[in-house]
Amino acid sequence: MRFVLTGLLSMASSAVLACAPEAAMRLDAIRTLYADADLARYVCVENGECDIGEFSAQLEVKPVSLGPNAPAAIQIEPVRKGRQYFSAIFQLDQCKYQLLFAPDTTLSDVKLLPQQKK
Repeated sequence: MRFVLTGLLSMASSAVLACAPEAAMRLDAIRTLYADADLARYVCVENGECDIGEFSAQLEVKPVSLGPNAPAAIQIEPVRKGRQYFSAIFQLDQCKYQLLFAPDTTLSDVKLLPQQKK
């Protein structure tokens, strides 16, 4: 009986710790960028507006390493790169990609995000 209970508890705890599929977590990161009106206008150059599917199709998402012991991270950049373009870095934190470096569309240096509330 004790082994059965231990087995059930271990299965329940691993189910709680399971993350969403990688594609879903990446789409959430893309939605974070899509919510920024300046970025949406930059990526959706045809008319300045596009839906999330069109926006996502214009972005390149690739894994990046922030260090040997750092959690997983991704970099998101537009597929179309002109003289000026943005790059955003997201780091995996509790099954969700959190924005670490915000794209700066004002043509100044890299803009760091203020500490976010969890």
